[in-house]
This record gives sequence, structure tokens and C-alpha cells, in this order.
Amino acid sequence: VPSVSSVFAPLLFFHHITQSKKLQTAVLQVHTKKFHHAIIGKLSIYGMVIAFQQFTIKQKPGLIFHTDQGANYRSRSFSDYLNLRAVTQSFSKPGVPYDNSVMETFFASMKQEELNRYNYRSEREFRAAVDRYIDFYNTKRPHKTLHYKTPAQKEENYTRGAMDSQD
Repeated sequence: VPSVSSVFAPLLFFHHITQSKKLQTAVLQVHTKKFHHAIIGKLSIYGMVIAFQQFTIKQKPGLIFHTDQGANYRSRSFSDYLNLRAVTQSFSKPGVPYDNSVMETFFASMKQEELNRYNYRSEREFRAAVDRYIDFYNTKRPHKTLHYKTPAQKEENYTRGAMDSQD
């Protein structure tokens, strides 16, 4: 049985910076809601999925990659890619958006609390804002569903508990 700490969820979204549209991807650890990775760029959606998937594979064996039913995630080549790396693929049920709510909530918060409040003049400015928000989200922003702990505190408590149970 996989550990709850091995479930990661991705999401892709577009954000306009001046005249260009940038694709942003993110991956969250579902149990702690900790934001682990962001990529911002002009790659195709499939290219972005592969790029941040490579990051998550480095994390630990037994990874579960939970996504919505998007065509990019259901493609044969992407499925083969995950199988080759022994990553378990998990999908939300068709028509049930709640399965991916942790990622949808993260992006809604980031858009409301940061991205939609400013007009970024460059990709560099946008990246800096995303980096600041990630740090804020992981280390300073408490979450009701985590009993008013930050994702970093939740991860630390979980890791400490797992280490204590091994003694």
C-alpha cells in the first residue's frame, strides 16, 4: 500500500504576461498540500507535463501521479513514460472535479492572492512573483484543512511521525 506522502497531483494553466501567453505547471503533494515544483514557459502542454514529471520522479519510489482525465495525461506515450518509470497513474472519475480539488484550490488561491492583482511586465517579473508566492504558500500560509498549519509544518510533522514510528 503506497504511503499518503507519495501521491502528487499536477495542474496546467495559462497566464497572460503583456502580449504573450505563458503556460504554468505545478505539482503538489496531496497529503501536505506542499507545492513542490513549478515550470513556466512556452512549451507545449505535453512538453510541460514531461518536464515537471521528471522532477517528481526524483522524489522517491512508489510515486502516484493523480490527474484529471485530460488527453495529455491519457495519451499512450505519456502512459508508457510513467510505466517505464514505475509510476502509478491515477485518474479522477469522469465528470467529478472534486478529485483534483487540491490543485484547483491551489491555483485559485494563487490567482486571487497574487497573479490577478498585478500586471507583470516581463516573464522574469512573473517568475519572481510565482517564486515569492510558493514560499509564502508553503511556509507562511496556514490551511484550514491542515488544522491551521502550513504545508511545511504538516510535512515536518508527518516526517517526524514516520521516523518516530520506525524506532
